[in-house]
Amino acid sequence: MRGSPPLRDARGPALPWVAALCLAALALGCGHRQALHEVALRHGGRARGAWLARPDGPVAGRPLLLLLHGGAGSGDRLARHLRAQVDRLLRARGWVVAFPDGVGHSWNDGRHDVDATAHREGVDDVGYLRALARDLVRRLQLDPTRVYVAGISNGGFMAQRLACEASDTFAGAVAVTAQLSVDLAATCRPARPIAVAWINGTGDPIVPYQGGR
Repeated sequence: MRGSPPLRDARGPALPWVAALCLAALALGCGHRQALHEVALRHGGRARGAWLARPDGPVAGRPLLLLLHGGAGSGDRLARHLRAQVDRLLRARGWVVAFPDGVGHSWNDGRHDVDATAHREGVDDVGYLRALARDLVRRLQLDPTRVYVAGISNGGFMAQRLACEASDTFAGAVAVTAQLSVDLAATCRPARPIAVAWINGTGDPIVPYQGGR
């Protein structure tokens, strides 16, 4: 994943915007509310859901950003927490933003020692998020070369798994309070270079900055 060019959209650098959105997930209750549209997609024998925020008017050719909630979270809750930041991104840049829901409020991010529903049931979240992104690109005629993913905590670990295993779909990934797990590092072989960013805190007691359990 080293050596890839910086993420950009038609009006300037994109990756800092994505990173700023992820950091904003740590803050509650901002600004005004954007309209959310529920999206349904059946995958792996399950009815899966996501929440979609889009700018007014035509969106053909626009970028797509998937924002992944942390463990015990949900797509609509993350959308509420980020409503002001997402509204600004919609108005200023015209991005389409999707907030998917994990199974049992969790993502199967590739770690073997996590006690969460998605891990226990072996949910194919890589396949689901790839399918969701491609479905939205097709239905809304979005730019397939500008599809990004970002997440926090469990969602951040999942974003890294997508960077490793779904670089055919995603052009960039941002992980907040998440590191490359030992399990994923052993198998991470992206099919093409992909832009990535990590945001971690030196005082984080849950995801140690220097690594560890």
